[in-house]
Amino acid sequence: MAVPKYKYSFGSLEWRHETYRKDLMILPDGEVISPWRREHGHRLSLDDLTEVLAANPRVLVIGTGALGVMEVSDDLLSALAERGVDAEAMPTEQALKRFQRVRKEKKAAAALHLTC
Repeated sequence: MAVPKYKYSFGSLEWRHETYRKDLMILPDGEVISPWRREHGHRLSLDDLTEVLAANPRVLVIGTGALGVMEVSDDLLSALAERGVDAEAMPTEQALKRFQRVRKEKKAAAALHLTC
């Protein structure tokens, strides 16, 4: 599978020749869901991930923002693990790099906060 190149900067992501300026999710099949809104903005919950979980990823890479401001609790990571999803949270630039690597080998999705 060819891996799309991306360009990320605070508040903007170019992915597959499209520019996104709102938070987004990338499903395992490459479909993009944007805007991706969370109930509590900078605090991620299981309910915020309904659409991505419906795609049954094995891996979910979570981009917590350029400065890593979005909170991802250990309880949430445990709940995802109970559902068979290996979730990793990190600042968005790192998350994009990780997502590029892991999606070559596994059914992976990404949930990306593009700003703070």
